Amino acid sequence: MEANNKNKKQIELADYEEIIVEKLNNGGKVEFTITGNSMTPLLYNKRDSVVLKKKDSNYKKGDIIFYKRKNGQYILHRIVGKNKNGFILCGDFQRVLEYSVKDEQIFGFVVEINRKGKIFKIDSKLYKIYSSFWMSIRPYRKIFMIIINKVF
Repeated sequence: MEANNKNKKQIELADYEEIIVEKLNNGGKVEFTITGNSMTPLLYNKRDSVVLKKKDSNYKKGDIIFYKRKNGQYILHRIVGKNKNGFILCGDFQRVLEYSVKDEQIFGFVVEINRKGKIFKIDSKLYKIYSSFWMSIRPYRKIFMIIINKVF
């Protein structure tokens, strides 16, 4: 994880978890540059940043949440469903589902995406179209990504 400032300093998230939780719980927002490829093609490793906010009401299908796995790993994935045991999640670049993520594991959800200085709000029409499309092709992502990689 990187702090978003002029000199982009590398920090360990675990060292700042308490501050992040306090800021989000008090109605604030937190921004960080993402690491990893699980949310490609929406988010790219060390290029894009996200702004998180705590949700006042229930999280829903399509929300991209930032949560902590039971093993201590911090993850940013999309909610694709819910059952009696919790949320069902999947990264946009993945096909394997993660089950049983509980509310208490969630820090917040993405409200903005910053890509090369351009801000995309998750309540925009363009984002909603992308999100609906990408969730609908989840069973076919492998084929879709092979085609994208060959074309681009």
